[in-house]
Amino acid sequence: NVSLRARSIGNTADAALSSVGVALVDAPSLAPTATTAHTVETFVAGGASVAAGNVTMSSDLGSTADADVDTVSIGLVTIGSVNPTARAQDTVRSFVDGAIITSGALALSATGTRNSDANAHIVAVGLGAGASADPTAETTGNTQVYFGSGSRITAIGNVAATATSNNRANSKGVAGAGGGFAKGTLDSTATLTG
Repeated sequence: NVSLRARSIGNTADAALSSVGVALVDAPSLAPTATTAHTVETFVAGGASVAAGNVTMSSDLGSTADADVDTVSIGLVTIGSVNPTARAQDTVRSFVDGAIITSGALALSATGTRNSDANAHIVAVGLGAGASADPTAETTGNTQVYFGSGSRITAIGNVAATATSNNRANSKGVAGAGGGFAKGTLDSTATLTG
């Protein structure tokens, strides 16, 4: 029997910023970015040959990108902008481009779990106050199982190929402005592809 397994789980990228500003004029601009970008794979390369009883190939990936901003700005004039970005951009795959001869079963699997979270909180207080929050969460990547054009499979038992993906993108913004003239702007984006 031959068992090939590649695992990369518990990968986390965190970026966080916090600020409190008290001044005549205060203009904080905060933009933390957290990114995960891994490739996890098991494969039989082109030109390689494997002969065994049962052959199992599996790849597992788990990643989280988290970007957070908290800020308070107080002054005669305050204009604050927070733009956290979280990106989980990972690829996980199991594939065969070579030859496998098995007297048993052949099983290929790829499992990917990706999460991105971006959170923005801003409060601006002043005679003139502006608060802008634009969090962005992006979860992309591929979860693949395939037999390449150069693969040759001979199996007595079952041949199974399974790809499973569980992805989440979450973006949350909170902005507050108070004063003689106050304006708050929110623009929250969550993108999920792959």
